[in-house]
Amino acid sequence: PTRRSSDLEISSSGGVSPYQYAENIGEFSNSGLFTQLDANISWFYTLDANACIDSIQVEITQPDSMWLSFNLLSPITCFGFNNGEFEINAIGGTPGYLYSINNNAFNLDSIVGNAPAGNYFVQVVDTNMCQFEDTFTLTQPDLITFNPLVDSTSCYGFENGSFELFPAGGVPDYQISLDSSNWDTITLFDNL
Repeated sequence: PTRRSSDLEISSSGGVSPYQYAENIGEFSNSGLFTQLDANISWFYTLDANACIDSIQVEITQPDSMWLSFNLLSPITCFGFNNGEFEINAIGGTPGYLYSINNNAFNLDSIVGNAPAGNYFVQVVDTNMCQFEDTFTLTQPDLITFNPLVDSTSCYGFENGSFELFPAGGVPDYQISLDSSNWDTITLFDNL
């Protein structure tokens, strides 16, 4: 729907006062103030005391409708980390945007950093205080889990046992270490 918010005041000179005014040959009134006008092209008329009439065509414009897009600048690297970053792009309206995240105070910053996973309620107002709202969801990798398959040694003292790790979650490709120093993509450990 179009919001009617434009006002226009017409004044006249010449002819014989008092003057009356009308929009699009509507009902004449003593006031040249027209309020709550739609964006369009209208004719405005002045009628003087001798019934002489004059007109002017006026185009009332409006800004484009406003909408938001989001740009992921840095994804969250690990489950539970607060290192995501995204940018809010306001399009339309009248530039000079202010941003609010999750109902916090409005500010000039369109980049949200050090962000945890979750839904972000984003509000943007433009110079004319027209407002638009949207939601951005920042995701995170799943928690890394290991599902080991263990093959025990056949006899006490033997070193013929093995286990294989099946990592899941996180972000593949996986590096595995048994000592936190030497990392490899090997998932099968044998001769144990």
